[in-house]
Amino acid sequence: MKNVSKLLYFDHAAISPVRPEVLQELERVSQEAWGNPSSLHGVGRTAKAVLDNSREVLTHTLFGARPGQVIFTSGGTEGNNLVLRGVVEAKGVKGVHIISQPTEHTSVLEVLRALEQEGAEVTWLPVDEFGLVNVDDLKRAVRPNTALISIMSANNEIGTVQPIKTLAEAAKADAPTAVFHTDACQTAGWLNLKDLGPLDAITITGTKFGGPRAGAVWVRRGLRLEPLQLGGGQESGLRSGTEAVPEIAGLAKAVELAGQERENRTRQLIIWRDQLIRAFLELPQSRLNGHATQRLPQNVHLSFAGVSGETLLVALDQAGLAASTGSACAAGSIGESHVFKAIGLPKRYIRGSLRLTLGWSTTEQEVKAGLKLIPKVIKDLRTKP
Repeated sequence: MKNVSKLLYFDHAAISPVRPEVLQELERVSQEAWGNPSSLHGVGRTAKAVLDNSREVLTHTLFGARPGQVIFTSGGTEGNNLVLRGVVEAKGVKGVHIISQPTEHTSVLEVLRALEQEGAEVTWLPVDEFGLVNVDDLKRAVRPNTALISIMSANNEIGTVQPIKTLAEAAKADAPTAVFHTDACQTAGWLNLKDLGPLDAITITGTKFGGPRAGAVWVRRGLRLEPLQLGGGQESGLRSGTEAVPEIAGLAKAVELAGQERENRTRQLIIWRDQLIRAFLELPQSRLNGHATQRLPQNVHLSFAGVSGETLLVALDQAGLAASTGSACAAGSIGESHVFKAIGLPKRYIRGSLRLTLGWSTTEQEVKAGLKLIPKVIKDLRTKP
């Protein structure tokens, strides 16, 4: 087993290690507020106070005090399911028109494909070579019966950041009653969600910025959703089940820390990101995937012709560096990415992709080690028969 303390970890987009301060908060709340927040006695009221405080932290620190409510979930996948199915089923599935785009996370794509099978109609907007949606394409796609628009704020594989504010404003001008949702799981903790424009629902998870395996959905006040699960009516009837108070408190702590550090940390991550990109583009037959500047501060995604991504990952892992080729949410498969198909990645680059994602624990020493190790491994693989 590898010495974790010596591991070069470049896979924060899959999951980020939990911050020490968050672990302390998890332990504290587990000991001091272990009750059921729905109970009326003192132990329950203590847990309820922690739950309410956590909701306030997310409302003001992360979502910018938008008029609406925060619903706690188990993570991004549940949050996306809740919004997409909740909106469409509240309106009646058959004949409902939905707009999205083909580089979404699978927790959006699979839900929309299922809704198509149930009678909804989905318009899939094209994306350009960087994975960007064009606002004119969105405006042309909007109809009087458009009920839902879902476009992720930043791509989890290639890191491209969508112009969500521009898209949302254009959509609202042409279809004011359509619900505009964004999956902000990769964005939360790094970019300011207060700048995303006139949205109706936002999905986040704590696992990408040092939080526990808990998530949340912000929904506009008055937005009607059908719940995915029925039971005790917790979370305003939208997510029944006893709330995981320690994990929720840990999520709030991670949000607080990210808010305090975001400006300085983001600036540093962009410097390291661009150092990695410049160095790796000096290698022959290399290519940057996603937009050069309109991208997440912590995302580096490149392809190398003549190299197998699977073989590269194994070689890097053996050398003590953890990375990925793309999304970690595709049942462990490393096949051709749906994102690559959508952006039209040239065939010679498809199999040789490498995603490096930085995070709260990334150090300059790690970046320097990666700059030295990764080109060496690629050169070695290219010289092998």
